[in-house]
Amino acid sequence: MRGIEKETKSKRRMGRHGRQQLSQWSRGRQERYLKDKTGLDLDFLNESGSTKTCPACLTRNRPSGRPYRCKNPICGFTCHRDAVGAINILQKALCGEYTPIGPDIKVRVTYLRAVERWSLDQREAHPKVQCRKARARSSAQNRALSEATQISKPKLANSSTSTDSSVPDQLVVVA
Repeated sequence: MRGIEKETKSKRRMGRHGRQQLSQWSRGRQERYLKDKTGLDLDFLNESGSTKTCPACLTRNRPSGRPYRCKNPICGFTCHRDAVGAINILQKALCGEYTPIGPDIKVRVTYLRAVERWSLDQREAHPKVQCRKARARSSAQNRALSEATQISKPKLANSSTSTDSSVPDQLVVVA
């Protein structure tokens, strides 16, 4: 959500009225909505430097690309850069400063894909929509089979990185 105000005028994807409304967007209002909806107290931490600091040895370096590789030859920690930032922000929230994670903690990154879900009430209220979806799925499968191709369903991509994989303690980062 950062940088919305700066980027509204330069990209010109919306009309003048839409850009004006977007640049007058109230971040505080969104934060209050989130607080009311979740019922939780929100604390905001400064995220600067969180992706540059190794969570295992606290060595600072400048990562290039998506994977983070610690420059310290003794440490050798490797993980997705966003997961490194999330781990460091979590450590800062829990301990008040960046603290190294133990060598016995396994880091697992799980990527989630947004999918459409209907509740039972919605399915009962809209049976025609469900029938259309089923027909569309079956016709797509028939087309794929007639073209002799296989349908591959999207899978969750899992990537694990750890300093010691035999330890059951895990730190799960959902991106």
